[in-house]
Amino acid sequence: MKYADEMRRARNIVQDCYMQYNEIRQKRPEAFIAFFEGYDAPYYLPVIASIVGSDPEQVICHQKRKVIAVYESLVNKKVLKMEKTGFFVDRDFDINSTLIKDIQNFYVTEGYSIENYYCSKEAFERILKCHMHYNCAHKDYDALVANYLELQRQFNLAILDFNAYYCSIRRNKTIVAWSLKDNVSSEYVEIDFNNLCVNKKYKMADIHRDYPSSPCPSNEEMRRQASWIKQEPVKNLRGKYELYFLVKYLQALEKMVNDPSTAFEEHPMKFSMGQKDALLALAQYADKDEALFSYIRRRAA
Repeated sequence: MKYADEMRRARNIVQDCYMQYNEIRQKRPEAFIAFFEGYDAPYYLPVIASIVGSDPEQVICHQKRKVIAVYESLVNKKVLKMEKTGFFVDRDFDINSTLIKDIQNFYVTEGYSIENYYCSKEAFERILKCHMHYNCAHKDYDALVANYLELQRQFNLAILDFNAYYCSIRRNKTIVAWSLKDNVSSEYVEIDFNNLCVNKKYKMADIHRDYPSSPCPSNEEMRRQASWIKQEPVKNLRGKYELYFLVKYLQALEKMVNDPSTAFEEHPMKFSMGQKDALLALAQYADKDEALFSYIRRRAA
């Protein structure tokens, strides 16, 4: 019954997205319509507008597979005007070349998800300069960047084993009865901002207990996935975890620079937001890859 309900809900979402598409086309025939997994508009819409020269419209499909299903539905109904639509999905740990039939008609993030684009060294420096009003000549600037990169390195090492496990499950298309939260559990990883260190608190036995999988990924498979992830960890690790670290670092930074007992030069700073608010507030500082611009130009031509 649960599976049947889920399938019915999925069909309803696809039908609702199709109705939205038709209504938008009737009201704004020339508009660029972007189909998103979730609330990705702050990241994508300004880029689309800068290329097409007018404000685009969005349709939220509520899941990656729903974006794919909506695309296939529109193609099957032969109503899709290819030059005025875009379908935007996260890469995740999926093999997207097999998951998406017409992958050339989709924009798939180069990193795990759009959240990863918020967390690079370059993006962090833009946040420091534009959101927090530092510049590279400020006496604390280099230390803030260096501390961010070092703590990020330690954090990424701490979450590597779990990501390799989860990646293996996704690559094997194993169905599990659990879903992941946006944050990393404090029972798994502890970030000590005062001492600039990250403590890994879990073992594989904890993962198997808390996130059971049948079949369970082999050690060799997890080593292979870990080796691939380590090549570019900020890009390849689960994006919500990377954003979680960025937000936690900025929250800790706010406390440090506003505390008169610290050695920071007087430079008041405010950062009181969670991960979802950060997606909106920091979108303009996130990296954008050339593939995104090329995709939008091609779809809008």
